[in-house]
Amino acid sequence: EKGPQTPRPRIVCFDSSPDLLAYLKALLTRAGYEVFTTRHPSDARTLVAATGPHLVIYAPGTQMSESVIEKVRQTNPSVHVLPLPSDFSTSEASQAGTDLVNRVRTSLTGQA
Repeated sequence: EKGPQTPRPRIVCFDSSPDLLAYLKALLTRAGYEVFTTRHPSDARTLVAATGPHLVIYAPGTQMSESVIEKVRQTNPSVHVLPLPSDFSTSEASQAGTDLVNRVRTSLTGQA
């Protein structure tokens, strides 16, 4: 029987690519986070409201993603927002993954 577990930091990821979301979920879950993903911008805001994440990760560059982030900030002003690097999906996977996990840790340790 397991003792009480410390809650894992929650992260919401949204992007239109199911492959990218699957990669992020696997990478961040393995790094010890509780990860929620969605391809639908309207669901991203709902997930933020429902799960109270510590961090939201998204791929910037589209008008849609910028408007969703604005709504996310309205829903939860204290949430940290982490845009993926523009070359994330074309970078060497293990290096990009390591860099992202490090950025996530830095973002989460910088908050109360």
